[in-house]
Amino acid sequence: MPSRTRLADLDRPYDVLLDELLTRWGDDARIAFYYDADHVALAHVRDDLLDRDLVPHVDEVATRARRRDEQPTERSQDALGARETTVEIREDALVVHFHGADDEGLVVVADRGPSVFESMFDE
Repeated sequence: MPSRTRLADLDRPYDVLLDELLTRWGDDARIAFYYDADHVALAHVRDDLLDRDLVPHVDEVATRARRRDEQPTERSQDALGARETTVEIREDALVVHFHGADDEGLVVVADRGPSVFESMFDE
């Protein structure tokens, strides 16, 4: 089983949430990173991924996260409020994007393992 490596104690707004996700998801958590308009800071990489060149993949996801292509309409934003989190369920992964202010945020990617989906419904 892969083990987990927390790369930095970044003291960012979502650190408590990130720690909770990493605890609940265990070895299904692949990678997590914070981003802003100019930088990306890795917060977690699963040990079995450390020998891979993750830079192109992280850059691609960070670029998509910064774009926020699907902005809500004014009507839906008035009714529901601003979007704060996006969850993408892919064939082989779950991508959770916490939208911060001013092009900042946190992206967490996990395998679609049982711990990920079961943890969503735990009390």
